[in-house]
Amino acid sequence: MEKKKWIVFAVVCLATIGFVFYLAKDQKRNQDTSENIDTSKYDITKYIGPNEDNGQIGDFYKGLAPEKAKLTTIEVFDSQCPGCAGLNPTIDGVMEKYKDKMTYVSRSIVIPAHTNSLAAQAAIIAGGLQNKYWEMKTAVLEKQNTWGLQNIADRTNTFYEIAKSINIPNLEQFKSDMSSSRVKKKIDFDTKIAKSDKMEVKATPSIFFNGDSLSDTKKMGSKESLETLIRENLEKVKVDIKDIKKY
Repeated sequence: MEKKKWIVFAVVCLATIGFVFYLAKDQKRNQDTSENIDTSKYDITKYIGPNEDNGQIGDFYKGLAPEKAKLTTIEVFDSQCPGCAGLNPTIDGVMEKYKDKMTYVSRSIVIPAHTNSLAAQAAIIAGGLQNKYWEMKTAVLEKQNTWGLQNIADRTNTFYEIAKSINIPNLEQFKSDMSSSRVKKKIDFDTKIAKSDKMEVKATPSIFFNGDSLSDTKKMGSKESLETLIRENLEKVKVDIKDIKKY
């Protein structure tokens, strides 16, 4: 009987040590890597390519090649922000409609109060490294109510299942990328850029047209109102939009 007690005690101790190690590893991963980044080196109102500060992972974008676009539209979102999830179909739908007239860039900001935001953004970027950024972003935001309050193991499994559902080619690479230092650098870089003096993101989602901020979610609340803003900004830079019918 005494031997059984010691066995149970040993198992509990090992489980506790393992759990503490797992939490410590996750906490270490959450540490900010962007402290020494000089954001003034970058034109943050435009597409930012791969560089040492962002882990050699450039902005994810769709539409015109950045060097050809007169208008760069940047969305900054937080993966665990309910408003970002709710507005994503509207924002992405309108951006898709006008992508041939501009460059549409997607960046993230991690809000500290959203405890699973960092992990979710890592999953989205890991998908992006296999050319599935937009599919992964949509799927992760759609499942926000599932992974939002999950523990480390469960949320990781949720992201893995999402990756499978959108046919990520290499699932083992996806899992590795989710916890990689270069993906963490990309997330920290984007967050620092979003908080910089040139952007000063205070609410999500936020949209920037060549650096001019739109953070009023009411103007993003319908396809019609967001489309009007996009058309106005395209007309400002003299882009012909007569061939695109309004909603």
